[in-house]
Amino acid sequence: MIHEEPLNQEQCWQAIVTRDRTANGTFVFAVRSTGIYCRPSCPARRPRREQVIFFRQMQEAEAAQFRPCRRCYPQYASAPESQAEMIEASLSLYSNAPR
Repeated sequence: MIHEEPLNQEQCWQAIVTRDRTANGTFVFAVRSTGIYCRPSCPARRPRREQVIFFRQMQEAEAAQFRPCRRCYPQYASAPESQAEMIEASLSLYSNAPR
């Protein structure tokens, strides 16, 4: 069993407060009062700190009976990540095409 370092609660909270996009993918947070989980950059209203729980992975949040947010869709890759993957795949196909 691999033991990961625990999440730094204060750093996670600061990522939520600043809606830090670079923190997306490193953790998700769940809000007890609403029963949802979000990515750190979610544009929804900021929850009260005492209502927030941090999870390293979205599967952990879902196992704890939280559902994904309908504003930030944490269960899907963000648009820039998807676009970057699509561009990489296109470039790979182009460079490997017979001439």
